[in-house]
Amino acid sequence: MSRTVREIADHVHAELIGREDVKISRVSSLTSAAAGTLVFVETAKNLGQALGCGAGAVIAGEFARNAPVAKPVLISHHPRLAFAYAAELLNRPQLSNGQ
Repeated sequence: MSRTVREIADHVHAELIGREDVKISRVSSLTSAAAGTLVFVETAKNLGQALGCGAGAVIAGEFARNAPVAKPVLISHHPRLAFAYAAELLNRPQLSNGQ
């Protein structure tokens, strides 16, 4: 099930920088990122790679707050944990009543 980055940011309690309407359908590693995927980085060292990859959005720590962004960035104090919560949200089975 796809979600907007705004929905994901709200779910994982992250601050969203950038467009709110980008649709994300799954999580991904940096090396297999594609449109509609969400990736994460824990250090500034990999931020450039994350921002330059094909992912639709990035979860990162406070170090990414002032980075020039061309895609949505979700700022979290715990990016790895936020990524896990996002994966759980994106992989939830859809209920029969459409929720």
